[in-house]
Amino acid sequence: GASVPLAPPQREGFGTILIQQRIPYELQGQGSIGVEPDGARCLLEFPLRRGDSILETDTVTLSTAIVGGSLDMAGEADLSGCKVLVVEDDFFLAKDTERALKRAGGVVLGPVSREEQALVLIVDEAPTCALVDINLGEGAQFTVAEVLQDRGVPFVFVTGYDDVVIPARFDGVERIRKPTDFRQIVRAAARLCTP
Repeated sequence: GASVPLAPPQREGFGTILIQQRIPYELQGQGSIGVEPDGARCLLEFPLRRGDSILETDTVTLSTAIVGGSLDMAGEADLSGCKVLVVEDDFFLAKDTERALKRAGGVVLGPVSREEQALVLIVDEAPTCALVDINLGEGAQFTVAEVLQDRGVPFVFVTGYDDVVIPARFDGVERIRKPTDFRQIVRAAARLCTP
């Protein structure tokens, strides 16, 4: 029988988000979907490199992701005027953290998934505070934390690691353990932003 031509999708679903947003964010690649009358085509491109799996951090981060659902920040601290740098390599956690901070009135720098991206924002945008993941896919990294500390920018570590050795210079830095409640993230940002 004759085939029925496909119409372009009318909404952006979970699969589209995975392909067009998560792949560029987490893998520094690109993903595209094209719907044509004779079928759908998907192209995924990303560089291959060695790195830690998100599953090796002894936590399941996707279980905490809201992924576009309701996120009520009513009654939480007001982050107006606070520029929060978010350094997180998990796309869904990064996006939900961004939404929580914005709903509390904050300005979000990023979120970014790589050290080099974070360092540019620190220099160019002068964040008020920062939320920093320890593992950005290549094991524990502390360059971002060092630069923040040297510039006097307060920050917390948000991490799935419970046994990583944090250098002594960061002994006084608060650690928020994944999975976390996004209200806890907002409260931490409010503490950091208050002189």
